Amino acid sequence: MAERDSDSEDDEDEGPKENCEDCYYFHRFKMLLHRDERLHRNTEIEDINGKRMKAMEIFSISIKHLKNSVMDIMHQQIAFKILEKDIDYVLTVPTIWGDAAKMFMRETSVKAGIPSDQLTIALEPEAASIYCQYMYLEQKYDKERDITFQKQVKEKSKYMVVDLGGGTVDITVHKQADDGTLEELFPATGEPLGGTSVDDKFADFLETIGGKGVLNKFKERCLKDHLDIFRNFETAKRAYNGTKVRIKIPANFDSLIKEDKTRGSISKALRDTQYTDRVTYANGKLALESSVFEEFFKKAVDGISIFIENILARKSFDDVRTIIMVGGFSKSSIIQNEIKNKLSPYRIIIPEEAGLAVVKGDVYFGHVPNAISRRVSLYTYGIQSWPEYTPGIDPPSKKIDVNGTMRCKDVFFPLVQRGEQISVGFRKSQVFRSFKPNESETECAIYVSDQENP
Repeated sequence: MAERDSDSEDDEDEGPKENCEDCYYFHRFKMLLHRDERLHRNTEIEDINGKRMKAMEIFSISIKHLKNSVMDIMHQQIAFKILEKDIDYVLTVPTIWGDAAKMFMRETSVKAGIPSDQLTIALEPEAASIYCQYMYLEQKYDKERDITFQKQVKEKSKYMVVDLGGGTVDITVHKQADDGTLEELFPATGEPLGGTSVDDKFADFLETIGGKGVLNKFKERCLKDHLDIFRNFETAKRAYNGTKVRIKIPANFDSLIKEDKTRGSISKALRDTQYTDRVTYANGKLALESSVFEEFFKKAVDGISIFIENILARKSFDDVRTIIMVGGFSKSSIIQNEIKNKLSPYRIIIPEEAGLAVVKGDVYFGHVPNAISRRVSLYTYGIQSWPEYTPGIDPPSKKIDVNGTMRCKDVFFPLVQRGEQISVGFRKSQVFRSFKPNESETECAIYVSDQENP
């Protein structure tokens, strides 16, 4: 069975307790779809303790739980009966995922009980852009920055949307088309530079104190306390106001470090690190100077700013002046301040409901599926063909005799090229003939490349 850890302190109910060894705890498993380039239906992923389970099973359980929860809430709050066939579902995925991961999510959703014809897959930054252009502007906040953005949209100016989530940072560039829809000017793209990269730096910090491998040892011995450390760190991230940060550390972690006689305790171990004057430990809490805490964000901040600058460096984006930051990670004051400093020539807008931008944009997208009317292809798609051989142009190694005609074998024939702008409902026809006149059917594979002209 799949289990999630509870935030509740009330774990003392009566009745038999399940053996933890029979349960699984999967934490932030969404990014595993990005890491596994050989994703397929039987792909397995590891839980926090290294036990393996099929990824499709884990995702389908999660999606089914969300689906059933939504149905339960609607049945409680809406007087008339709602039928599942009357609901359309929009499932967002990070831009960083490939086509295989998107197909995987569609199959997983069907397995969870969502019919394929009632499901739309949406990219997170696209949903955020829809929110910013169609919903955020309707709120009419009395702020100069928002009035300026409304004016830019009406003038068909280009703007960048940066979606900062837990696992990824996704970016797209849009402008309003003449028909009022959104036109994509840069294919949505992403990098693994989300909030979890800050957690990774905090984990490195703890291993500097306790020694390499101490967190794995602590996780095996005290799983709940291990999770509590990172929950406490998450709370500190959200509450940070530029002053000293205090993070509660379970007593069992200090006890584990004391087992290493060379370190003695957290307090003693700190004296032998570069943090000796900036971090203290007392009464079960680490006290970190703001400089130490902000160092955890440096990799993410630098990576995000470079990622944005590389896209804006394109000649076609010389006139982009506005960057909208959405997503839960964008609410961090450190991220906001650092990005504003590093990208000072640009106007940075952060909506008040930045963390809900993707969800609200999804709902709008579900009602208006053509809200984005033109997209830029991220890949080149094509098929294998064997055209007639051209002497002096085609390599001799490709020359082959087919039924008396010299042909060039194994040639990539592009149907759509990377960077090509495609309208919603776009279709392209191409006639191909089989080499054997009497053949009633033939096998045709679609090939994908991230090169513009493979």
